[in-house]
Amino acid sequence: MKSFGLHVGGAANDNELKREVQRTLERGFPRYLDCYRLIEQPGSEGTFGADLHVPVEGGKPKVGQPRTALRGDAFRACMVKAFESARFDAPSSARAVVVSYSVKFSFGW
Repeated sequence: MKSFGLHVGGAANDNELKREVQRTLERGFPRYLDCYRLIEQPGSEGTFGADLHVPVEGGKPKVGQPRTALRGDAFRACMVKAFESARFDAPSSARAVVVSYSVKFSFGW
């Protein structure tokens, strides 16, 4: 499993902010693996992504637009909950930001 895509909207193109956002989301890898166990076809490879709306004060994001080809309602619900459990620092932009993030489940490398 690895981070597969990251875009931070609503802030300057700040590499340090992107690194911090990625570190925050990668701390959730153990939760994502627990969710992966809920897919309908064990061993399937694919991505899960969503848009995370981080408020100006930081904290837990609101998750929208979940997207994946991996099947299973329980998997999808678990991943949304896992993304919602992330805790973000207040964005340095002093504005709310939208983080578009994807993780790839692949076990053959």
